[in-house]
Amino acid sequence: MQHQFSNLACKNNHDQPITKVRLGKQLTQTDRFLCDLCNEQQPNEQILDITLVQQIINDFKKKQQESKELFLRFKSKQIYRVESNVSTLISSLIQILKELQKITENWKYYIESIDQQNCPSDFKLDVDNLIFNKWDDELKEYFVNIEEKNLNWIQKIQSKLNLFCNFQEIENCKLILQESIVLDDISPVRVKDNSISLALIYNSSFQNETCNAISINRTGKLIATCKEYNITIWDFVDGKMKSLTQLDRHKDYVSCLVFSKKVDSLISASYDKTIFCWKQLDKTKWICSQLHFQHTGPINCILLNQNENQLISGSSDQKIIIWDVDLNQNKLNYSYPLQLTAGDVEGLTMNKSETILVSCQNNKSIIIWSKGNDEKWKFQSTVTKLVQEFGSRISFLNDNQFIWVSGERESLDCICVFYNNNGQFFENQQKRIKLLKNNKEFDFHLFPICYNQEKKIMIVKHKIRIYVLRQYPDDEIKIAGVITCKSTRIFGSLTNDGQFLVYWDANGSNSGGGQYYIYKI
Repeated sequence: MQHQFSNLACKNNHDQPITKVRLGKQLTQTDRFLCDLCNEQQPNEQILDITLVQQIINDFKKKQQESKELFLRFKSKQIYRVESNVSTLISSLIQILKELQKITENWKYYIESIDQQNCPSDFKLDVDNLIFNKWDDELKEYFVNIEEKNLNWIQKIQSKLNLFCNFQEIENCKLILQESIVLDDISPVRVKDNSISLALIYNSSFQNETCNAISINRTGKLIATCKEYNITIWDFVDGKMKSLTQLDRHKDYVSCLVFSKKVDSLISASYDKTIFCWKQLDKTKWICSQLHFQHTGPINCILLNQNENQLISGSSDQKIIIWDVDLNQNKLNYSYPLQLTAGDVEGLTMNKSETILVSCQNNKSIIIWSKGNDEKWKFQSTVTKLVQEFGSRISFLNDNQFIWVSGERESLDCICVFYNNNGQFFENQQKRIKLLKNNKEFDFHLFPICYNQEKKIMIVKHKIRIYVLRQYPDDEIKIAGVITCKSTRIFGSLTNDGQFLVYWDANGSNSGGGQYYIYKI
């Protein structure tokens, strides 16, 4: 691939092929490129192989182009729908106008025919009318007879004119145009269940650098967040965040963070295709494991089992990889892959007894995996969906029930509930939960569903909103509260006790930069 970079020169003009790229933001374009003879690395500086940089750039450009194409297809489809309704409206208008024209012509012919009639003269009757003053009565009777006939014509015309106020095509056009507009809520926070509060208690931490994942430790005292390639550890006391230290081993955006619920450990995954384990020594010191590299595409999701001896990761390489975990030893070992036929893996969930694994892909599929006699995961089936959309958010609520969230721009905007029936999962359409309509944005992936089983509450991000859902004793799932954010790039987590929601909004601050929010639930 070196011929692609033949026009590049290193900072020292060694006349050697460029092999590395320095990613420091303060560098000029001429200072970024290194050959094998260069020795320019500074402490904590991020340097990547040039072929890896090219691949990352290609991945971003591919996703960018896909987003552009999807956006333009949506706009074209929207215009086509308006055009179709306008064409139907034109045809309907022409037909009604022709009918109106015919009615008025007939009405005019009727009036003209009356005007041309010659009334017979009867002198004896004329004399009586003169003597008894019946001329006015005769004229009135003449007018009444004509008006009775005219009324029929008037009613016909009025019935046609009324149609102009009731064209379904006009209403259809209004709805289609409205689909591109997301109206601001009167209030950014709405509570529908008085048993929750959704009280904003903290929003003083600003961070313009991208945060793609947040995790809160088992005690609720530490928060791990992303800062592009790095991980920030925060002290979380009295509802406030205070930065403690920064962990920096990844070479691309961190996409996933999972704290252990048993020991003081953290697992991180990244778009650089790597996974690290981190073991805490004290508040500011963490030991990093060796690099774990098996995926060939950005990692989108990771799932740690209850015993914390197995990690499952999903990636844009269309693979799910199973890892053996030993957090006490800060070790992660590759076990085996689950190869998919198509679709980037964007969501993973496991049932309570850990006998069923479900994955969702960006090709709109949902796949069921089950454990075989050898305790290894094997393909079981593909779920038949009623909603033909992609979605990245999925979560089991118990052994036999999971929820999945639709995510396309032109979407049904809903949460679907699936139930197990003899080993096959089917949606119960009557249990479908309608979300606020928004055909302006896609539902950006990451930010997995947070489920607190004890309180039966779920945190579900969808487009620009965060929904708090509750599962009631009758098994009904309802929206208990809604937070409307300022962008689709929202990433957050829930404390283990279900008391606090922490999230980062890319456009959260008044100046348009990123900001952290903490809500008490």
